[in-house]
Amino acid sequence: MLSLEGGRRHRLPIVPAGDIGVPVVPQGDGTAVFDLSGVRDAGHLSFLSTSRQQVEISHAPLSSPFGWADALHYYLPTDADGWMQPEPGRTHRRFYVTAGEHGYTRARIAAEANLPEASITNAWIAASDYGRTDDKPLEFALGSAVFLSLVGEGKPEASHWFLLERGYSYPGSLPHTTYMRGESFIHPLVFAAWGQGARPKISVNNGSNRPGRFVFRSGFDLQGSGGGNLSSVIHEDCHMLGRPHELGINAVVRTDGQTYHRCRIIDVHRERPVKDALDWKATSNNRFGGTYAAGANGLLFNETVWDMTGWDPTYDRTGHRWNGGEFGQPPSYYSHNIYLAASNKDVMFRRCWSSEAASHGYQVRSGGYYIDNFSVENPIGMQRGSGQDGSTDVRRNLHLSLVMGNVIEGSPNRQVLAFRGGYAWGTDFYPYGCSLVANVLAHYTDPFDPADQAVKAGTKSYDRLFGVVPGVGPDISNEIVTYRYGAPFNAPADAALADETTVGQWFGKFHGADGTRVGARMVVRENGIHPYARDLRDWYLSRFGFAIPARRTAAETLTFSPDSRGDGFQWFNRMNWGANVDLPQDGDSVDLNGNVVRFSVETVEVANLNLRGGELDVVSGRLRAAHLEGAGLLRVRHCGQMIMGGDTTAHDAIVRGGRLAISGPHVARSIAVSGRSELLFGPNCTIPEGETLTVTGALPFVGWDGTGSARLRLDGTLHLASQIEAVALNLWYDVRDGVAATFADGATATVIDYQRLKDTTHILTLAGASRLPVAGETVTLHPESDFDFGVGYRTTEKVLGAVRATMPTIRRYRSGLYGAAEPSVQPVVELSGPLHLDLMGMGAGETTLIDAPIRGGFAGLTVANLDPALDATVTVTAAGVRLRLAAGTGQAALA
Repeated sequence: MLSLEGGRRHRLPIVPAGDIGVPVVPQGDGTAVFDLSGVRDAGHLSFLSTSRQQVEISHAPLSSPFGWADALHYYLPTDADGWMQPEPGRTHRRFYVTAGEHGYTRARIAAEANLPEASITNAWIAASDYGRTDDKPLEFALGSAVFLSLVGEGKPEASHWFLLERGYSYPGSLPHTTYMRGESFIHPLVFAAWGQGARPKISVNNGSNRPGRFVFRSGFDLQGSGGGNLSSVIHEDCHMLGRPHELGINAVVRTDGQTYHRCRIIDVHRERPVKDALDWKATSNNRFGGTYAAGANGLLFNETVWDMTGWDPTYDRTGHRWNGGEFGQPPSYYSHNIYLAASNKDVMFRRCWSSEAASHGYQVRSGGYYIDNFSVENPIGMQRGSGQDGSTDVRRNLHLSLVMGNVIEGSPNRQVLAFRGGYAWGTDFYPYGCSLVANVLAHYTDPFDPADQAVKAGTKSYDRLFGVVPGVGPDISNEIVTYRYGAPFNAPADAALADETTVGQWFGKFHGADGTRVGARMVVRENGIHPYARDLRDWYLSRFGFAIPARRTAAETLTFSPDSRGDGFQWFNRMNWGANVDLPQDGDSVDLNGNVVRFSVETVEVANLNLRGGELDVVSGRLRAAHLEGAGLLRVRHCGQMIMGGDTTAHDAIVRGGRLAISGPHVARSIAVSGRSELLFGPNCTIPEGETLTVTGALPFVGWDGTGSARLRLDGTLHLASQIEAVALNLWYDVRDGVAATFADGATATVIDYQRLKDTTHILTLAGASRLPVAGETVTLHPESDFDFGVGYRTTEKVLGAVRATMPTIRRYRSGLYGAAEPSVQPVVELSGPLHLDLMGMGAGETTLIDAPIRGGFAGLTVANLDPALDATVTVTAAGVRLRLAAGTGQAALA
């Protein structure tokens, strides 16, 4: 009998002859993927294989409550150099701002405009050209005031860009106000830099108790508290130098979707002891570090650097003295480069660098993805686990963990009077639900640095290597080489080559450093890790005997091939593309081979995409496919973008966030659109007879952008439905799309969006409601969250009332995909199929359903959930389609 773990995908050399009660995808090579991701409890499978063998499989309960991390991260498309590309939305203005004397003040504007200064209000400036271009930048305080007059509590969502001139230090902090919100993931509020010179220096204050959403910050030297309680926020190319940078301000942050891309957190330590103490004896109270998070969801750290946080090299080696600043903060086991508590969910570290921490280089108690990272000269290199003493305490390991392609090198031997905790403690991987693939732990002492050898002379080369030694190691895969760092385990075949393989030597050979770890650190501190991560990884791992994916110079066809050692469904996981195969790159063709695949945190353009009956779930980044084939299901949600060309086989599509853009001739099956999303029709799209185009509510943007002409042919059903906006009380967490809502009497709906408006007033946007919410009742959102084991997030809320119901409009709109110009495309809609309207909650009034030239007409009209005191009349003209709801007896008609 085979024994498998629930909650995972397993690839087995067995193909069932029929349905066995769980999803199974044959791979065409005599193997099949058994998808137990929805199985949480123990059980048994019994079936006959295609080779006529009786197969018995038992499955154990999932060892980590949430299985593999979702990788639902806030990650925008990147350019050729890897920098993210936010887009301006519909409500957009640029604010060029400076701290220089050439900045425009109210008085200067009044003088130029020949108006009294009192008349130069924030509204007047916002409507003017001042600050819109870099030749008329606003003075910082004035620019901030005008910007804040347009965003925040009670203001429309917007995608304004607030741009600081380089070369200046700015007073105060980046503008922030209660509940300021961008328009969407794709169209955030942007804070960035312009001009020449050093990056702008400014503080940041996030208003931790009244967070915003959809914010993008890029190119600053930041002083302050980092991400705070903001949700859906990206920090790119931001440096947090010499001051606190903490993701978590409170014990439980309750935030969703923070991304740190190519940032640097360096030299972060306390300047003086806490509570006006005269020394550093209170080690725990003085704890400090680079990044802390608790109760957060969707944390992504991509190509980010931490160096020397939680301590100051000037600390007192023989005591705890401070002496008014003569001696800095000493290292202790309370301070870390990275400390992510067990209550975090959906975490990824990719191509990051962490060095010279006070204690932990990486401490991620909840688990997640650790891919291609570097831990250099940290007392404790990399930890995954609950932090509990008993390795059987698995309830706090929220996720299974994939630890792949990481290099852990060296450990300091610092003289510290206070308790320093572990040293030379290379790894700590609690065994349950952990997979190590192609990792190296090496060189306690730098063989090319005599000073390092002298400091560590006579000390033991390891303190603890928990989770590596045989018998205690990770239960899924334990592929790690340890060399000259404790007892050898999976020792390299070529010891002489391994002796010459250090991060310092690579930077010395290829980038002019001095060949030591210190020299390597100096290069990374100055330039970041992103220019070097891939090449350094390949060089290091190959010399320790690991096969490295070959760099391709010509386009190839890659087939998705799930690997049971990992998640088995993530596009970004190179194990899922076959042995020694790197990820798809521009120009390649991709065959999903019928599998369920999630695309995230990548930007790629493929020539051909074959679903072969599978499912593609695009949740972040951008995937362009010039051609599609092989019927299947496309899902686009969160901040994902799918740009699809022509196809030969129809696909179903569900769009609940992000963007689906059709750039070529397309004959669809059914398409359903809802939530904060975009659907862009191409030049020639058809919904054939028997299929349905469903659009729910006014939140999604559906229609056309760009230039030229476009034709939408609706031979199938056009289904237009209302969305309901309900006011809820105390919405203390972030709601992801697709969450189910259940009312006390069993009525249901799906949450497609939320907005935090005030301390006690928040908007839930619902679709598919079986009835209208009623003021005073409660609603429970599922699945309920219990990230912090005991407190739990509030998932049962009081409804204050239904605000309004809205219907969609199909029209031209400026998406940002084609730039800031308004669309000039000339669309036409050809009608021949039926129209179905779901009018739940709609009151009297008129609504435009299609704002585009019309040919033909609807084959018929059906209506659901019409108020019995109203009549519905749909009028089709050459200019569009309108809906009129007026007093009546519940009748519906086409006019």
